[in-house]
Amino acid sequence: MMVAMSGGVDSTVAAHLLRDRWKKMVGATHYIWPNSRCCSLEVQNRAEKACKALGIPYYIVNLEKEFRREVVNNFINTYIEGRTPNPCIICNKKIRFDYFYNSMNKLLRAEGNMEDDDVLYMATGHYVRLERKNGNLFLQKGTDPVKDQSYMLYRIPQTLLERLTFPLGNYLKSEVYRIAESLGIHDKSLKESQDVCF
Repeated sequence: MMVAMSGGVDSTVAAHLLRDRWKKMVGATHYIWPNSRCCSLEVQNRAEKACKALGIPYYIVNLEKEFRREVVNNFINTYIEGRTPNPCIICNKKIRFDYFYNSMNKLLRAEGNMEDDDVLYMATGHYVRLERKNGNLFLQKGTDPVKDQSYMLYRIPQTLLERLTFPLGNYLKSEVYRIAESLGIHDKSLKESQDVCF
């Protein structure tokens, strides 16, 4: 199990909720842009500290080249064409749930942390649920109506949905804060990421 970590309340609580259920678990952060809020040195340090407290290994994956090619260039071209860009949708599909997942899959196999027939599962701190209907998985709104993030993830392909889990989907943000406080995480001042990160 790989948990996408920012070191914030959501990803740390997601990792905590999964820790006892997975024999092998790692935390990882992707680096995508210099001085970006989502992968700054501060974020990396927080994520590493959270992983250490949870007793799981921590990795940083550099995806700056892929981010520039897939997200930034698309943003610029879309803007030049007079259309409204939506870089977060592209980033979630291509960077967070494609390159990030595949890079960690290769890295963990290369290090001998996964057998050939092992499947890497990935968890995030998104407030979204998965529901199976007629053999396929579908994203569903999270329980917390204010924190629902299903729209941002709608382009994730079925093949990857089969390998994802969203531990916070059935929680309210207030419940997640209570769990975080029980873990000694008291920083509600961490800003929610809602704007373009580059």
